Amino acid sequence: AEFLRLRLRTKDGNFSPFQESQAQQFLPSDDNFVNSSHVCGRNLFRSSDRQTIIDFIVRSRIRDSGAELGLQTALGKQIEMSVPLHMHARLESLYISWVLYWKEINWSGRDGRSMNVGLKSHSRTHLTFQRNSSSSNEGSEDIDSSERTSNENNDESDTVPSFISRLFVGSLYQPLDSIEQYFGEEVAFYFAWLQHCTHYLIFLAIAGLIVFACQITTGNIDHPTRTIFSFVVLIWSFILMQRWRVRQNFLSHRWGTLNYKQEETTRPQFRGEIRRCEITNEWIVHYPTWKRVLFSFASIPLTTFLTFGSLTGVFAILAAQDMSLARYFELAEPNQQVPIIDRSDLSIAAIQQTPSVDAGQLTRESFSDPALWLIACGFPAAMNLFLPMMNYIVMKVSVLLNNFENHRTESEYRGHLIVKVFSFRFVYYFGSLYYYAFLRNNGSTLNGIFRCGTSLLALITMSHWWNILVTIYVPLWYHRWKLSRHRQNIYRETRALESLDDRSRKFKGNTEFDTSIKATIANRKILLEQAQSSVWEETMLPRHD
Repeated sequence: AEFLRLRLRTKDGNFSPFQESQAQQFLPSDDNFVNSSHVCGRNLFRSSDRQTIIDFIVRSRIRDSGAELGLQTALGKQIEMSVPLHMHARLESLYISWVLYWKEINWSGRDGRSMNVGLKSHSRTHLTFQRNSSSSNEGSEDIDSSERTSNENNDESDTVPSFISRLFVGSLYQPLDSIEQYFGEEVAFYFAWLQHCTHYLIFLAIAGLIVFACQITTGNIDHPTRTIFSFVVLIWSFILMQRWRVRQNFLSHRWGTLNYKQEETTRPQFRGEIRRCEITNEWIVHYPTWKRVLFSFASIPLTTFLTFGSLTGVFAILAAQDMSLARYFELAEPNQQVPIIDRSDLSIAAIQQTPSVDAGQLTRESFSDPALWLIACGFPAAMNLFLPMMNYIVMKVSVLLNNFENHRTESEYRGHLIVKVFSFRFVYYFGSLYYYAFLRNNGSTLNGIFRCGTSLLALITMSHWWNILVTIYVPLWYHRWKLSRHRQNIYRETRALESLDDRSRKFKGNTEFDTSIKATIANRKILLEQAQSSVWEETMLPRHD
């Protein structure tokens, strides 16, 4: 922890880099109540800090007081898997209050807006400890006074709101303090941004509904209120970012990361030559800068190819959609069967063509035609179905290129990875906007708005739902299937061991057989006992990205 320069909260309320010689000056974390036998443990480090320390020790070199068991070492390659174990009591409390937020048990003693959740016994014990430890120090008492007052007021009031109130109010707030204590600041800031953005999207959604109502009542998609709505979005974006800076500073001060510049250490995966530094006279890993720059330039063509390949694919699908819409307006009347797609539509040459899709007239009858909606929404939906697969391929290629470039620090590694992935996702998500704005801007506003709107509709519905299914539910179902198989195997092995034990009693007189079968039974009992450990169930969880 001292080598990683982890910042912890001191007893005077400030944050300071950890030093072993001054360990008594730091406050314990909130992770001490997870012990099943007692609550009064003293853990200086949070769960996320401990996992960081352990991972650094495992991957670091022996000369750096590590175990040198990283994936790049010969011994580390023999390790099948290494996983951090969850603190199930803490995780279960966080899961119930965060995911199942509408349940009455989560609103007994709190209003649902609290940033911290946990066992009540732990809260009282922790607060009592803070009062005792900071009785001679007013700084710590000032920092936690608001939280103590909130907890004391919540203990006095056990009024539970209605189900509707719990459902809507609870969905807008998250236990950010508890998330930060368990998962770390980076994860907590991510969910804090989602919460902040959701709050402000409510105002924008109300304005959007007003514009949509005007379009529906007048039958004019190009309603004048769209211009006013554009200015509203502009002002809303400015206010959103300004208020987020205030919120970010508040959370940074609360979590001890305000004006904090992390002094990063060398990544354990960093390759290079071990040599002594001429300035500090310490052993360091040296890697020539020209090699990294050369490898970075070597990865640019592949990243550019993937980006422009994705852009070409998006334009080709949207051009095929325009060709089908042009055929629909030329050959069909509403509610008549029309060939949706032709083989010649799916080609790069279709991008250069100028279909007469803008000449078609959108009427109330055409809006009620299922064929029109099938063409307008079918192509973007089909494109978005491939988005998780493309994300997976691009992420794998980007990680390989990043490893090839051999970055020294974690921030450098993440920064270059973000650039590679962002370029692809920006093209994939916003390619349709540039397509309709520049390639197919023939002056027909009505058809352009309709095509762009249906593409965005497919993106925020079909793509979002499909991504949730592929990235959350499919791994969850697969994990449950593996757990079921694991438990079935344990059950069959237990029955087989009981049968073998019965056979050993029948051949009790045979000394040679009795000795052999007893050794087999004892060995299988040890293996079965180890297989029943909950650690194996955690190894079946998906790898954390």
